Amino acid sequence: MRVHHRTDRVAGRPGPAEAVLAAAAGGWLLVGAWPELGAWTLLPLALVVAGLLGRRLVPAAAALAVLLAHLGVLLLGLPNESAAVLPAVVVAVYSVGRFASRATGWAAVAAFAGVGWAFDGWSVATLVFGLVLMGLCWGFGRLVCRRASAATEAEAAEALVRRLDPEAVAAQVVEQERARVRTDAVDVVRAAVADMTATADAAAPTLDPAG
Repeated sequence: MRVHHRTDRVAGRPGPAEAVLAAAAGGWLLVGAWPELGAWTLLPLALVVAGLLGRRLVPAAAALAVLLAHLGVLLLGLPNESAAVLPAVVVAVYSVGRFASRATGWAAVAAFAGVGWAFDGWSVATLVFGLVLMGLCWGFGRLVCRRASAATEAEAAEALVRRLDPEAVAAQVVEQERARVRTDAVDVVRAAVADMTATADAAAPTLDPAG
């Protein structure tokens, strides 16, 4: 089944879910990074909030904003093992799986895992852990997307059935049945005529006085 990633995307402004996620992830970042970075925390904070507010409308751009925030706090001196940006990263990667294409998801998983890998001395263990964690977040988003698409298709099919006029459907069925009966009757008459003709032809020699 082909998944349509944009069928349930809401046009316009972000919804309550986006506001809650942006506030929660932004607050977590502020608490975790402020002691180390001070006022510099406001820069990645703005990226995180803007990105998560747009996660449903523009998931790829939202993931890029969170990626830049992650890269920014590391460049500003926050230790790689800090979890200050982790909630925002998890939500961004999940949102790419939920609302964006497969290729965008793979790119996001590789990018976020690659940033952690680069700032941890190119450790293979860090790379594997990052790929697994980001892959799980993205995969969960894909799963939710598939289920949402299936539910949408089921609702559309149900609505189509409800729009059908039962009387019109019944009349169509009756007309089809009448046409079938007429066809069968014509076939029966044609077969009977053919049989009678064949019988007459066969009996003709015995009835011929000259025979």
